[in-house]
Amino acid sequence: MEGHPFPKVEYKGKQVIPFYGRNHPFSNFFPSPVNVWGIQFTCSEQAYAFSKAWFFGDEISKRKIMLEIHPHNIKKCSRTIKNFKRKEWDEVSEGMLFEAVNAKFHQNKILAQYLLETNNMQLIEVNPFDTRWGVGITIDQLKVGKPLRGENKMGHILEKVRENLKGNKNKIPYINHKIPIPKLPVNKVMHTTPKIFFR
Repeated sequence: MEGHPFPKVEYKGKQVIPFYGRNHPFSNFFPSPVNVWGIQFTCSEQAYAFSKAWFFGDEISKRKIMLEIHPHNIKKCSRTIKNFKRKEWDEVSEGMLFEAVNAKFHQNKILAQYLLETNNMQLIEVNPFDTRWGVGITIDQLKVGKPLRGENKMGHILEKVRENLKGNKNKIPYINHKIPIPKLPVNKVMHTTPKIFFR
């Protein structure tokens, strides 16, 4: 396999790789079964949503998330979690998502190769509706040099996973001491096996 399969875009004098949408392997919506915390999920979005429900002790939402098969509906379920507190979740959400995304690429050789073949290029989630995980602009706006409006946290997570795949865990550690990652106790979670919607 030579070269990554994703188009590059020149942005402010350098080549970057934009991504967005469930059909892109770098998206959390992409159908890639992954085992995190001893639980099998259909995609990293489901793992992330489950961790959110677990963190706030919402058993009903945990079950709904595990029984849902479409990532859009999974995300919708995660928005109605009981006892949700934004400040508390912001402190751990990056760590939770990193665990899911890191597992996704370490458990799928093809996806890992795609990510490694981006070399050291910046990865940008061109989600016009998200200024936290994405950059708040479209790919067309990126192409004409419009300033980024978001933090691109998803892009940063992927770049850290890429470094892990290269074996540079000590060179660029992702986990900041300010971002704790609560470990899900495997003996207390629900082990419903989710349906796979892509084979």
